[in-house]
Amino acid sequence: MAAFLPVSQTRAEPVERPIQGLWVWHSEWYVDDDYRAEMLAFARQHGYNLLMVQVHLDESSGKPELAYPDAFRRLIIEASALGVSVEALDGDKDMAMRRNWPRTFAILDLILDFNASLPEGSRLAGVHYDIEPYIKPAWRESQASRDQIMLDLLAYYDQARARIEASQQNLTLAADIPFWYDSKIELGDSCIITYRGETKNLHQHIQDICDYIGIMSYRRRAVGQNSVVSVIENELVYAEEIGKFVLASLETIELADTPQITFHGMGSEAFWTTHHEVVRRLKDRPGFGGMLSHSYRGMRDLHGKRPFVPRH
Repeated sequence: MAAFLPVSQTRAEPVERPIQGLWVWHSEWYVDDDYRAEMLAFARQHGYNLLMVQVHLDESSGKPELAYPDAFRRLIIEASALGVSVEALDGDKDMAMRRNWPRTFAILDLILDFNASLPEGSRLAGVHYDIEPYIKPAWRESQASRDQIMLDLLAYYDQARARIEASQQNLTLAADIPFWYDSKIELGDSCIITYRGETKNLHQHIQDICDYIGIMSYRRRAVGQNSVVSVIENELVYAEEIGKFVLASLETIELADTPQITFHGMGSEAFWTTHHEVVRRLKDRPGFGGMLSHSYRGMRDLHGKRPFVPRH
């Protein structure tokens, strides 16, 4: 069995591989003391060593500021004491468009300033983006409009990495992608783009820039045709070529349009059976970094936790 190493030997708060991560979208999970304690206990019980926590904003002053900074700080410190790392999560289909860069970079600067205020040894592990530009109508309007969207996305990631590195905070940069970028190769429906003089698929450019990617490999089957393992193979191979890694992921929330890709309503045993089989099949691949679960709310439902009543 291949040895799993820390993501980076130079980071102050490395996430140990194999990573088992959980998307956390609602501020309620860390603002409310009881919910926060429950979430951290859940993470420990089920082997999660990474929480990707959505950054929430307060814009009542006319400019964006971090909402609930004290609660976010408590979460990071308490998680760190339990051996659970936290990444600052952000994502919106439009945030990487060049016209939105002033606001998007301002939010990144808020994250960096906040992280610098945290005590040594209890800081964020990284910045994690879940940007899905293909939701935009312009993605499907023409190849030219898609190309511009892809170029803006890549340029944003490049500049975000430069900003993070300039802060000298030893934070990783990660991005989530769908599993199907690699299949879009036909003119008019292509994800092949020339960026910085290199012509590659969009997923390869993103992998070049980021420390790792999370792949939205939402399938119920671990192996076989159209399974988790099969749909991430190209990204996994490329990660191994460039000395990086990928994380596969499973879906748990209710999806009315595509119920066949989620474990919602199936119970926790079905989820963990697939999860563990993916890990078993890929654990010896150097480009495999672990698994992500989408999301904490869905995982709570699978495990029969008390109903969630959002207040924030």
